[in-house]
Amino acid sequence: MMDSLHHNVIDFEWIKTPSGHEYLDSLIQNGKRRHFGLLERPSLPPHKDVDCLNFKIVLTGKSGVGKSAAIAKLAGFKILKQSYENVGIETTMVYWPVRLTASGQILFLRLHFWDVGEGAIKKFDNILPAFKSEVDCVLFTFSFTDQLSFRELNQRLNSFLDEGDKDPVRILLGTKADQYINSDISEPEITNFSQARNVPVLRIKSVPSSRNYSNGRESIILMEQSATSSASKKEETCEKYESLLACVEKFLKSLRDKPGSCKKFAKAFPKCYKECREILQSISDQMWEACETNQKAHIMALIEEIDLKQSLCKIANAELDENPTWRPSGNPQEDIKPWIYKAREGKIVELEKLVEEAESENHILRDKLQSKKEHINSLMEKIEGAVTDWEQMNDVCESKKEMLAAAQDQMMDLTT
Repeated sequence: MMDSLHHNVIDFEWIKTPSGHEYLDSLIQNGKRRHFGLLERPSLPPHKDVDCLNFKIVLTGKSGVGKSAAIAKLAGFKILKQSYENVGIETTMVYWPVRLTASGQILFLRLHFWDVGEGAIKKFDNILPAFKSEVDCVLFTFSFTDQLSFRELNQRLNSFLDEGDKDPVRILLGTKADQYINSDISEPEITNFSQARNVPVLRIKSVPSSRNYSNGRESIILMEQSATSSASKKEETCEKYESLLACVEKFLKSLRDKPGSCKKFAKAFPKCYKECREILQSISDQMWEACETNQKAHIMALIEEIDLKQSLCKIANAELDENPTWRPSGNPQEDIKPWIYKAREGKIVELEKLVEEAESENHILRDKLQSKKEHINSLMEKIEGAVTDWEQMNDVCESKKEMLAAAQDQMMDLTT
């Protein structure tokens, strides 16, 4: 119900249109996400200036779970490899353009993220009231690799109940969601807790993406797409793709023990199985679940990367068409050539964009260099003029000096 209402209010397809790109360009500077200060906002032409909706979002959680890294990733900042605890309150501004579905009105969402160190709260009495004042959303942050951070969520949720004049939205934010092998928290634990407290769960990878994008607009559009719930998207599908997904599920389940059984672990560690069967059973369930989730994520990423879904749907549509534009020739090497050509064309377009950006930067640098050269030439002319004036003054002084010496000699002659 919440996802349906969420998508009825905001038109998420608008951001991909040329009209949406005009507003996205105001968030980009030198090909990267622009960082906004407290008093700054995106600059737009007067006829396109829009209102801003302000939201204060605070992150609370155990020290070291990755709150600062999560904010940095959302804001497009560089994620530091070494973690540190904030000595006070650290705020970050994130702007995002949206269009309302009902009225078509365009707005900027001004997301004001607040991150405060646990030590600063204990040391300074005035920080906690400011942190909790006028909050619109609370992200209760925990790390999948830190069991203690998950156990503290109950206490932290209770601390934000019935405080202040607002009833903020409460969301669980799980960081380091990509570290399946090191995860200390099982999916059933998270699901049960989320249902018991009626709080949704978001997951984020607190590491930079391995993909590189040619411009800032592509990267922030991708962030918007990943933040949208995939379950609520109405995408074209086909039987072949659904069969592929079913085969992937069946294959992954064939690799693991059945839930509640740990035959493979018992066979590998018979002594441990006899002494602590329940612990080994829990470890087995968590390991197989993490392995299945990890492998499925890799397979789905590969399917998305090679656009296998679209290809299967095209084949399915071609089978239904009596006069298809393309059919397999029976020679795989010949059939794959158009796809290779298409991939090469895509790479050429990307490289041409990079070349255009490089040429644009070089042109700007050439203009700056020419301006500096002209400024230096102007200074040299002024210096040469000053040297000439000095030489003339020096000649005048020398002549005056000679005249003064002659006058002194005449006075000496007169006195004698």
